[in-house]
Amino acid sequence: MNYRAAGAAALAIFIAACTAESRTAETALAVVEPVPVAMANGKLAEGPYAPMDECADLPGFVSFRGSLDAAIENRDSDAMVALSHPAIELDFGGGAGIDEFRRRLDADDTLWDALDKLAYLGCASDRRDHAAMPWSFERAPETDDPFETYYVIGNHVPLRAKAAAKSEKLGSLSHDFVMPVGRESVPTDGFVEVRSLTDASIGYVAEASLRSLVDYRLIVDRSDRGWEITAFIAGD
Repeated sequence: MNYRAAGAAALAIFIAACTAESRTAETALAVVEPVPVAMANGKLAEGPYAPMDECADLPGFVSFRGSLDAAIENRDSDAMVALSHPAIELDFGGGAGIDEFRRRLDADDTLWDALDKLAYLGCASDRRDHAAMPWSFERAPETDDPFETYYVIGNHVPLRAKAAAKSEKLGSLSHDFVMPVGRESVPTDGFVEVRSLTDASIGYVAEASLRSLVDYRLIVDRSDRGWEITAFIAGD
C-alpha cells in the first residue's frame, strides 16, 4: 500500500472540508456593527426602528452600491439592467427578467421615484451574500397584517389629535411602525389615525410620512458573478 499517497489524499480531503466550512461560516456571518443612516437633510435617523446600514462591510458591496446609486441618480435603465440578475423578479404574478425590467423603468417614472427613496432607508443583511433595501423590510416587528403596517419616515413626526396640520400635537413618532386604528388606512384630509407598535400611542400622522411595509424593495444577492439585483418588487 502506498501510505504516502493515501496520506496526501486524506490531507487534501481535510483541507477541502475546512475550506468549505470556512466559506459556509463567512456566508452565514451577519454584519455585527450597523452604521446609522443619514436622512435627506443630512441628520442621522432616530427612533426605535431608525434605519441602519448593515451592508457597508459586505465583500464588494460598496462598489456595487456606488454603481447602483449612479444608475438611480442618472435614471439609467441600461445601467440598472446591467446590475440585475437575468431573471430578476418584478411582481408576484410572474413578471420577471431584465427586458421587462428595462421596459417598466422606461415607461414609469414612479419606479425611479421609489428607487430614489431607498437611498435614505438603510440596508439589512443576515448573510455575507445577501442584502435587502430598505432596512425596515427585514427588521419590522411581527405583525398580523403586513399590508396594514406602516413605517413612519422621519424624526419627530407630529402625532396630532385630529386630521389637521394645526390640530393639537399629542406627541411625535420617529421611525416607528404603526397600524391604522380600526384596521383601515383610509386617509382623512391627508392624515391617517394610527397606533404605534412600540408604545401604543394613538393619533393622526400625515399620510406623506407613512410608508407601507410591503412597498417597493430591492433584494440583492452575491454569486460567482458578483452582486446582482434579484428582485425589485412590492406587495407580499
